[in-house]
Amino acid sequence: MLASRFRLAQGFASYDEELRGRAGGALASNERDARAVTDAALGWLAARPGGSGSSRPFFYWLHYFDPHAPYRPPVEYAAASTNDETRYLGEVRYMDAQLGRLVAELERRGDLARTVFVLTADHGESLHEHGEPTHGVFVYDATIRVPLILSLPFAKEATIVEHTAVSHVDVVPTLLALLGLPAAEGLDGRDLFAAPASADRGVYAEAMLPRYHHGWAPLFGWRTRDRKFVRAPEPELYALDRDPGESRNLLPGAGDEARRLDEALEALAPRAGGDEALAPAEGEVDAELAARLAALGYARGAGSRGAGGPEDPKRMLPLYLKTQEAMVVSERGDPKRGREILRRVLRGDPGNAKAWEFAAMINLKLDETAEAEACIARSLELLETAPLRLMHGQVLLKLDRHEDAEVELARALELEPGLAEVHIARGDGLAIRGRFEEALTHYRRAAEVDPDVAGKRAAVKIARIEALIERRGR
Repeated sequence: MLASRFRLAQGFASYDEELRGRAGGALASNERDARAVTDAALGWLAARPGGSGSSRPFFYWLHYFDPHAPYRPPVEYAAASTNDETRYLGEVRYMDAQLGRLVAELERRGDLARTVFVLTADHGESLHEHGEPTHGVFVYDATIRVPLILSLPFAKEATIVEHTAVSHVDVVPTLLALLGLPAAEGLDGRDLFAAPASADRGVYAEAMLPRYHHGWAPLFGWRTRDRKFVRAPEPELYALDRDPGESRNLLPGAGDEARRLDEALEALAPRAGGDEALAPAEGEVDAELAARLAALGYARGAGSRGAGGPEDPKRMLPLYLKTQEAMVVSERGDPKRGREILRRVLRGDPGNAKAWEFAAMINLKLDETAEAEACIARSLELLETAPLRLMHGQVLLKLDRHEDAEVELARALELEPGLAEVHIARGDGLAIRGRFEEALTHYRRAAEVDPDVAGKRAAVKIARIEALIERRGR
C-alpha cells in the first residue's frame, strides 16, 4: 500500500521502499522488520547533506510494519508463545527497542534537541475482540483508537493530554502551526495546541473492506469523546464513558441521540456514504461461467443481500472467519481441505469476491489451473482490481490462452500503470511464443518501473533471452 506506484513518493527527495519480505502465504504482507527499517534510517542520517550537526532542516517519515499480523517477533521478545496477544506485544517491544536506537543516534548527532517527533499508527489490532482477529472489518475502538504522540523539544509543559476526540487529519495543521507555516484553505483538522475543542467534537471512521472485499455493507462511524455511532444495516450506539469496550449497543433505544450523531455523519455524506461507487455490486454471474463453477462444486448465485440491501458484517463474521481459516489450513499443508472450506463458504455467500480469489489461489497450489481460472473470473465479476486482472492473465498464459491473457494484462495496466509485474507477465507470454525482442522490451520496462523487486527478476529473464539470442545467432 505504500509503494511509490500509488504516488506516495510525491514531495520526497528520497523514497526507500525496498522490501526484503518474509514468507508467510496469502495472509501475510511484504515487509521489512523494525531493525531493517532503523538500519535504513541510520544510513540515511549518516549520508544526508551537511552531515552531523548540520542546521539544515529535514522531514523524515519512517514506516514500521511491526506490530502487524502475522505476529513473528524475535524470540527474545516473545519466547516461543503461540498466543496472538503475547506475540503482538512482543512486536511492540521489538519496535520500541528499534525506535530507541534511532533516538539514541539523533541524540549523539546533536539533532534530538531540535527534532519534533510524531508517533502514530494507521490502525490497531482487535485480537479477537468482537470476534475480529486483526482489523479492517469493524470500526470499534480496538482497531480505530490508536496512539498519537507528539514530542516537542520546546514544549513548555512536560506532558499535555488531549481528552477530546482527535483524528489523523489534525496532524498536518498542528505541525504547520508549530513551524509557523500557513495552512491551506479548506484543510481538514485542527491545530491541537490551539483552544481546546468541544467535548462534542466528532471524528469520522469507516470500514470499506466488507464492501470491497466481500460485497457486504460498508460501515461508517462518528465518534465523540463519550459516544460512538455506527451507521450499518443494524446501527450501533455506544456510551464510551460507561462502556469503553463497546459491549452494550444502546439501540434501538436512545433514538434521539443516535439521530443527532447520524446527522453529524451525514454532513460528510459526499465522502462517507453518498458516492454511487459504494452501491453494492449486483454480481450477476455469466451463464457459461455459472455452469462451469457448478460443475466444479461451487454455488451459483449473486451477492449476499439481506431484505434491505447488503448484509451487515456483524452477521457475516462467521463466514469471514471460515474464509481466513481456509487459507491458514492451506498454508499449513492441507490445500484440499482449505478448498472444501471455501466451497462451503461460497455456498452461503456466493457474492464474496475475496473468497473466490482465495479459492483461485488454493486451486493454483493444487495445480488445478482451469478451476483457478473460473474462480478468478467470478471474482472479477464482483470486484475488478489490477492485481486480480494480472493474476487472471498469468493463469490464462498457463492455459495457453495467449490472446485472452494479453487482454487481461492490458486491462491491468490501464487500472494501475505502475504495476511492474504486468510487464513481466507480458514478457513471459511473448517469450513463450518466441517473440524475444518484444519480450525484452517488457522486461526492461519492468526494471524501469520497479528496479528493486520486479527489476531483479527481469534482469534474470533478460540475461537468459539475450544468451539464447546470441546462441541462435552463431
